[in-house]
Amino acid sequence: MNEPVTVYGVDHSPWVQGVCLALFRHGIPYRLVSKPFGLRAYLERGMVMPVVRWSNGDCTSDSFVIYNELATRSGAAAGSGLSVVDQTDLERFFIGYVLARAGPGKQWSFLTAWAQMRSDRGGGLNSVFRALLYLYFYVLILVGRRQAFAKARTPDRFDQWADGLEQWAGRLGTEPFFGGEAPGYLDDALFGHVQCLASGLTPEAFACIRSNDALDGWISRMNQRCIDYRQLYSLDGRRPVVATAGDQLLFYATLVVGIAVFPVTMIVLAEAFRRRSRNPNRSGERLTRRS
Repeated sequence: MNEPVTVYGVDHSPWVQGVCLALFRHGIPYRLVSKPFGLRAYLERGMVMPVVRWSNGDCTSDSFVIYNELATRSGAAAGSGLSVVDQTDLERFFIGYVLARAGPGKQWSFLTAWAQMRSDRGGGLNSVFRALLYLYFYVLILVGRRQAFAKARTPDRFDQWADGLEQWAGRLGTEPFFGGEAPGYLDDALFGHVQCLASGLTPEAFACIRSNDALDGWISRMNQRCIDYRQLYSLDGRRPVVATAGDQLLFYATLVVGIAVFPVTMIVLAEAFRRRSRNPNRSGERLTRRS
């Protein structure tokens, strides 16, 4: 269990963060990379993250499935304890803030955030693929924003989302953690979203959750529990480690080439979206199934 594993994803993703937090809590070292584990992995799962490659070479995708696998590997055969309702609530929580990450005035910060994300394997193909990921998620957010406006929803307002925080505060109750006296997988999963909020792209949403007394206390307790977690952004003064200048240069160069050969890039993205549509672990799919 203490042999290193590799995680495909980026640390601005709440689902990736939740998995990394669970690995940290179990004392399992990991490497974070921003490219899939080869062509076969891409053909099977597309760009959907996270995916964990265990020390024996086996791969597990979808954060909730990874939690169950991690629980089994750690000796808790009953699984992570996360229910379908938990999973759906976490997805609803995510949809409530993610579309604001590329809202008015944030396009440049969204771009630079992707350029500055680092991989534990350095640049190279990680930088190239991260540029494709940026385009992929930027288009997804733009489409999501258009759909929200078509339904008379304003994706840059957080009042309704903030009201929903009381549900989470109520679930916490008088316990220090959602797992009781100690953090559990639901703490990992929700705290992963907190790290996403604290990474800099949604300061309004992060301020909302910190203004909720019950959740603010929980965040403070989680901060202390995770003080040595290297991707802890909810602790005052901590910021994401920036990729090297060479890594960022390769990212931007890939982006320029992608724009220069725009028709080819659109074909690549269209194929990625097609594979995403067939992946049952994509964000929002559980909400769609329960609607």
